[in-house]
Amino acid sequence: MNTIISVVESRSFRTWLGLCALVLTISACEQPNWKSGKYINQKLLDGSTTDRRIALKKLEELDDKKRAKAVPGLVQTYMSGEGNREEAMRFLVDIRSEKAKDTYLKEVEEQHTDYVGAAAEALGEIGAKDTLGDLIELYESTNDNSTKRAIVRGFQYMPDPKLIDPLTKTLYSNVDNNPIALHSYSCEILGNIAQQNPDAFDDKAKRALVRGQFLANNKGQNLSKPCGLAVQKLGEPAVPFLVETFKGNNKEINQWFRKYNTPPDYPYPQNRAKVTAARRLTTLRADDASALFLDDMNETKKAPEQLPGKHAVAWRKKEGQVLHEVLFGLGEIGASEARESLEEVLLGEYKKKWTNITDWSITLQLRQDAAFGLVRLGARESTDALIEMARDGVIVDMERRASMLEKRGKPMKITQRYQFNWMSAKAFAYLAEGDDMSELEELIDDTEENKLRKKYESFLPALELAKACGNKGSAKAQAQCYGEKLSSNDVIVREKAAWELGRLPKEAAAPVVVEHLGDVELDAREILTLALYNNPHESAIKKIDTILEEESDETGSAYERDHHRLKLLRAWLKNQFA
Repeated sequence: MNTIISVVESRSFRTWLGLCALVLTISACEQPNWKSGKYINQKLLDGSTTDRRIALKKLEELDDKKRAKAVPGLVQTYMSGEGNREEAMRFLVDIRSEKAKDTYLKEVEEQHTDYVGAAAEALGEIGAKDTLGDLIELYESTNDNSTKRAIVRGFQYMPDPKLIDPLTKTLYSNVDNNPIALHSYSCEILGNIAQQNPDAFDDKAKRALVRGQFLANNKGQNLSKPCGLAVQKLGEPAVPFLVETFKGNNKEINQWFRKYNTPPDYPYPQNRAKVTAARRLTTLRADDASALFLDDMNETKKAPEQLPGKHAVAWRKKEGQVLHEVLFGLGEIGASEARESLEEVLLGEYKKKWTNITDWSITLQLRQDAAFGLVRLGARESTDALIEMARDGVIVDMERRASMLEKRGKPMKITQRYQFNWMSAKAFAYLAEGDDMSELEELIDDTEENKLRKKYESFLPALELAKACGNKGSAKAQAQCYGEKLSSNDVIVREKAAWELGRLPKEAAAPVVVEHLGDVELDAREILTLALYNNPHESAIKKIDTILEEESDETGSAYERDHHRLKLLRAWLKNQFA
C-alpha cells in the first residue's frame, strides 16, 4: 500500500514539475519587448489601459522605422476616443502614414486634439488627393480661422487645379478681418499650381494674383513677396494684367489704393502700383516691357492737377521710383533700342521732361540709374558717355548746394560732392574692356583731389582683369578666367567678373555661373542671377534648390533679398525649360 502511494506521489511530483516548467517557459515567452514596434502595436490593440500608457511612453524611444509598425494600434487608440487620443495623434502626424488617412481627416474635421494643422499637412504629404474634396468643402464651410489655416497648410502639398477657385476667393477676402496668413498661403499654393497648370487659370484668378501683390493689413503685413513670386510662376499669362496695372488701368487695384490712400501722408497714390508692375515685368522678361517703359520715359512727368498738397508730393516721389525700375529694367531685359535714351538720361537731357518730379537728390539717383542701366544692357558703345560724365558731369542743383555749404564753412565731403562722377567711372569700369584702361588712367592723372583720385584708382583692377581674361582667347577660357576671380577679396574685381560672365556666350559662361552661384559673396551673386537671365541653364534650378536648402538658417535682410531673387529666377527658369 505504502509502495503504491509512493509511486502515485512520485508521478504527481513529476507532473507538477512539468507544469512548473511549462509555466516558466510560457512566462519567458511573454517577457516584455518594448524595443519592438510590433510588440507595442499589439499592446495598443489589445492591452490594458496600463499597457497602452506604457506602450506610448516606450514608443518615444524607438526610431521612425519601428514606430511605423505601431500605426494600427495608434489609429485604434485615437479612434476609440479614450484618454490617450492626444498622444496617439502626436505620433501619427509625425509618422505620416497612408494607413492613418481616415484618422487624419477625422482630426481635421472634428478637432479632438491640438494637431489639427499637422493632420492636414499629413494628408497633403502622403498625397491623399481623394480627401481633397472633403478638405475643400470643410475649408469653404467653416468660419473657424484656425481650421482654415490647418487645411490650407495641407493644401500646400496638393497643388491641384481644384484649389484655384476657393483660394482665389480667399485672396479677395478682407485682409484686415481675416488672417493674412491665409492669403499668403493661397498665393504660394496658386503659384505652385500655375507653374504646372498655367492654362487652368481664368482671368479672375490671374487678376487675384496680380492684385495680391499690393495687399497689406492694418498691422503693416503685406503680400508683395509671396504673391509676387506666384505671379512670376504664372509667367506670360500674367503680363497683360501687369501692363494694365502699369498703365494705371487696373480698376481693382485702383479701388484698393483709393480705400487706403488717406491723409495726411497719402501712402498709396495710384502710381504706386507702377513700381511693382515694372519690377515684375522686368523679372518676367516680358516682350511688351521695352516699348512700355520707353513710352513712359518719354512722358512729361507732372502730378495730376486734381491731387492736393501731400497727395501730389507722394505721387511725384513714387514716379521717381517708377523711373528707377524702368531704367534698370530696360538694361536687364536687354532692350538695345533703349541705349540712346539711357545715354540721354545719363547726360541730363531728360531734365526738362522730369522737372516736376525731381530735385538734386532724385536727379543724381536717376542719372546714376541710367549709368548702371547701360552696364546691365552691356552697351560697350556707351563707355565714351560714361567717361565723359566721370570727367565733366555735373548735377547742377547739387553743385549749387555744395557751393552754398562751402560758403557757410560746412563743406560737403569731396566724394559726396562728386558722387555722380565717380559712380560714372565705376559704371565705365564695369562696362569697358581691357584696352579702355588708358582712359581711366588719364582721368586719374587729371584729378587733383586726393580722395577722389583714390576712388578712381580703386576701379583700375576691374580693367586689369578685363585685359587679363580678355586675352585668354576662346570664350570658354575667358569664362574660366572670370570664374576664378569671383572669389576675390576685392569687391570691384568679383563684380566685374560677374558682369563679364553675363556678356559671354551661353555655352561658355552658363556652366561657370552655375558652378560658382553658391560660393560667391551676395553682391556678386546678385549680378550672377542677371547673368542666368541672359544665359539660362537648366542645371541652375537644382543649384538654386541646393543653395536655398544649405542657407535656410541664414538670417538678415541681405540674405532675405538674395533668396527672394533666387526664387524669382528659379520660377522663370522652370517656365523656360517646361
